[in-house]
Amino acid sequence: MSFLVRLLLLAGMSALPPALLEAWRSTEHRREHLSEGPERALRLAQLAAAEQRRIVEGARQLLTVLSMLPIIQERDEARCGPTLARLRDEFPVYTVLGAAGPDGVIWCSSTRPGTDISDRPGFRRAAETGRFAVGGYVVGRVTARRTLNLSMPFHDGEGRLAGVVNAGLDLDRLA
Repeated sequence: MSFLVRLLLLAGMSALPPALLEAWRSTEHRREHLSEGPERALRLAQLAAAEQRRIVEGARQLLTVLSMLPIIQERDEARCGPTLARLRDEFPVYTVLGAAGPDGVIWCSSTRPGTDISDRPGFRRAAETGRFAVGGYVVGRVTARRTLNLSMPFHDGEGRLAGVVNAGLDLDRLA
Protein backbone atom coordinates (compact mmCIF):
# COMPACT_ATOMS: atom_id res chain seq x y z
CA MET A 1 0.00 0.00 0.00
CA SER A 2 1.34 3.37 -0.92
CA PHE A 3 1.96 6.17 1.52
CA LEU A 4 -0.82 8.30 -0.07
CA VAL A 5 -3.43 5.53 0.32
CA ARG A 6 -2.41 5.03 3.98
CA LEU A 7 -2.66 8.76 4.59
CA LEU A 8 -6.15 8.90 3.03
CA LEU A 9 -7.30 5.91 5.11
CA LEU A 10 -5.97 7.54 8.27
CA ALA A 11 -7.74 10.83 7.44
CA GLY A 12 -10.98 8.97 6.65
CA MET A 13 -10.80 6.98 9.87
CA SER A 14 -10.17 10.10 11.92
CA ALA A 15 -13.24 11.80 10.37
CA LEU A 16 -15.49 8.79 10.98
CA PRO A 17 -16.04 9.18 14.80
CA PRO A 18 -17.18 12.85 14.58
CA ALA A 19 -19.50 12.01 11.68
CA LEU A 20 -21.03 9.09 13.60
CA LEU A 21 -21.36 11.25 16.71
CA GLU A 22 -23.17 13.95 14.73
CA ALA A 23 -25.52 11.37 13.17
CA TRP A 24 -26.31 9.96 16.62
CA ARG A 25 -26.96 13.48 18.04
CA SER A 26 -29.25 14.29 15.12
CA THR A 27 -31.24 11.09 15.65
CA GLU A 28 -31.57 11.77 19.39
CA HIS A 29 -32.63 15.37 18.76
CA ARG A 30 -35.30 14.22 16.30
CA ARG A 31 -36.52 11.54 18.73
CA GLU A 32 -36.83 14.14 21.53
CA HIS A 33 -38.63 16.55 19.22
CA LEU A 34 -41.11 13.86 18.16
CA SER A 35 -41.80 12.87 21.76
CA GLU A 36 -42.71 16.50 22.56
CA GLY A 37 -45.45 16.47 19.89
CA PRO A 38 -48.18 14.75 21.94
CA GLU A 39 -47.38 16.86 25.02
CA ARG A 40 -47.52 20.02 22.96
CA ALA A 41 -50.83 18.98 21.38
CA LEU A 42 -52.26 18.24 24.83
CA ARG A 43 -51.20 21.67 26.12
CA LEU A 44 -52.82 23.36 23.10
CA ALA A 45 -56.02 21.36 23.60
CA GLN A 46 -56.09 22.31 27.29
CA LEU A 47 -55.66 26.00 26.39
CA ALA A 48 -58.47 25.80 23.83
CA ALA A 49 -60.76 24.07 26.35
CA ALA A 50 -60.01 26.72 28.98
CA GLU A 51 -60.83 29.47 26.47
CA GLN A 52 -64.12 27.77 25.59
CA ARG A 53 -65.02 27.50 29.29
CA ARG A 54 -64.23 31.20 29.72
CA ILE A 55 -66.47 32.14 26.77
CA VAL A 56 -69.36 29.98 28.00
CA GLU A 57 -68.98 31.40 31.52
CA GLY A 58 -69.12 34.93 30.09
CA ALA A 59 -72.32 34.04 28.24
CA ARG A 60 -73.79 32.57 31.43
CA GLN A 61 -73.03 35.80 33.28
CA LEU A 62 -74.56 37.93 30.50
CA LEU A 63 -77.72 35.81 30.45
CA THR A 64 -77.97 35.96 34.24
CA VAL A 65 -77.91 39.75 34.10
CA LEU A 66 -80.38 39.85 31.21
CA SER A 67 -82.78 37.61 33.11
CA MET A 68 -82.83 40.15 35.94
CA LEU A 69 -83.46 43.25 33.82
CA PRO A 70 -86.85 44.92 34.40
CA ILE A 71 -87.51 45.01 30.62
CA ILE A 72 -87.26 41.20 30.63
CA GLN A 73 -88.97 40.57 33.98
CA GLU A 74 -91.85 42.92 33.10
CA ARG A 75 -91.98 41.82 29.46
CA ASP A 76 -91.51 45.34 28.10
CA GLU A 77 -91.64 44.42 24.43
CA ALA A 78 -91.32 48.03 23.21
CA ARG A 79 -87.95 48.64 24.90
CA CYS A 80 -86.58 45.11 25.05
CA GLY A 81 -85.73 44.49 21.36
CA PRO A 82 -83.78 47.73 20.86
CA THR A 83 -81.92 47.15 24.13
CA LEU A 84 -80.89 43.63 23.14
CA ALA A 85 -79.88 44.87 19.67
CA ARG A 86 -77.57 47.46 21.27
CA LEU A 87 -76.09 44.79 23.54
CA ARG A 88 -75.54 42.43 20.62
CA ASP A 89 -73.77 45.24 18.76
CA GLU A 90 -71.55 45.76 21.82
CA PHE A 91 -70.75 42.05 21.98
CA PRO A 92 -70.37 40.89 18.36
CA VAL A 93 -69.44 37.37 19.48
CA TYR A 94 -73.22 36.83 19.70
CA THR A 95 -75.40 36.46 16.61
CA VAL A 96 -78.61 37.00 18.54
CA LEU A 97 -79.89 37.76 22.03
CA GLY A 98 -83.49 37.05 22.92
CA ALA A 99 -86.15 36.21 25.45
CA ALA A 100 -88.80 33.54 25.01
CA GLY A 101 -91.92 32.87 27.01
CA PRO A 102 -92.46 29.51 28.71
CA ASP A 103 -94.05 28.32 25.45
CA GLY A 104 -90.75 28.86 23.58
CA VAL A 105 -91.88 31.72 21.36
CA ILE A 106 -89.38 34.58 21.22
CA TRP A 107 -91.16 37.77 22.31
CA CYS A 108 -88.00 39.93 22.49
CA SER A 109 -85.07 39.68 20.13
CA SER A 110 -82.03 41.60 18.97
CA THR A 111 -83.10 40.58 15.46
CA ARG A 112 -86.75 39.53 14.98
CA PRO A 113 -89.27 38.25 17.54
CA GLY A 114 -91.79 35.51 16.84
CA THR A 115 -89.52 32.51 16.28
CA ASP A 116 -90.52 29.33 18.10
CA ILE A 117 -87.52 27.75 19.85
CA SER A 118 -89.46 25.27 21.97
CA ASP A 119 -87.87 22.41 20.03
CA ARG A 120 -84.30 23.54 20.74
CA PRO A 121 -82.50 21.32 23.30
CA GLY A 122 -81.00 24.27 25.19
CA PHE A 123 -84.39 25.93 25.66
CA ARG A 124 -85.99 22.68 26.82
CA ARG A 125 -83.14 21.85 29.21
CA ALA A 126 -83.15 25.36 30.75
CA ALA A 127 -86.95 25.33 31.13
CA GLU A 128 -86.99 21.81 32.62
CA THR A 129 -84.01 22.09 34.97
CA GLY A 130 -84.32 25.76 35.92
CA ARG A 131 -80.60 26.19 35.20
CA PHE A 132 -78.24 27.55 32.56
CA ALA A 133 -78.00 25.22 29.56
CA VAL A 134 -75.76 24.85 26.54
CA GLY A 135 -77.95 23.78 23.66
CA GLY A 136 -75.47 22.70 21.04
CA TYR A 137 -74.63 23.57 17.47
CA VAL A 138 -77.40 24.96 15.25
CA VAL A 139 -77.79 27.12 12.18
CA GLY A 140 -79.86 30.09 13.30
CA ARG A 141 -83.39 30.21 11.91
CA VAL A 142 -83.32 34.00 11.61
CA THR A 143 -79.60 34.73 11.18
CA ALA A 144 -78.72 31.58 9.14
CA ARG A 145 -75.36 31.59 10.95
CA ARG A 146 -73.59 28.75 12.74
CA THR A 147 -74.15 29.21 16.46
CA LEU A 148 -73.90 27.57 19.83
CA ASN A 149 -77.14 28.35 21.67
CA LEU A 150 -76.99 29.14 25.37
CA SER A 151 -80.09 29.51 27.54
CA MET A 152 -80.96 30.74 31.04
CA PRO A 153 -84.43 30.50 32.61
CA PHE A 154 -86.00 33.35 34.54
CA HIS A 155 -88.87 33.27 36.99
CA ASP A 156 -91.70 35.55 38.06
CA GLY A 157 -92.17 36.90 41.59
CA GLU A 158 -93.85 33.68 42.67
CA GLY A 159 -91.04 31.45 41.42
CA ARG A 160 -92.84 30.16 38.32
CA LEU A 161 -91.02 29.91 35.01
CA ALA A 162 -91.57 33.22 33.21
CA GLY A 163 -89.34 32.42 30.23
CA VAL A 164 -85.85 31.76 28.98
CA VAL A 165 -83.24 34.26 27.79
CA ASN A 166 -81.01 33.05 24.98
CA ALA A 167 -77.76 33.93 23.28
CA GLY A 168 -76.44 32.56 20.01
CA LEU A 169 -72.63 32.37 20.15
CA ASP A 170 -71.18 33.06 16.70
CA LEU A 171 -69.01 30.01 15.91
CA ASP A 172 -67.54 31.59 12.77
CA ARG A 173 -66.22 34.47 14.83
CA LEU A 174 -64.64 32.07 17.30
CA ALA A 175 -63.00 29.90 14.64
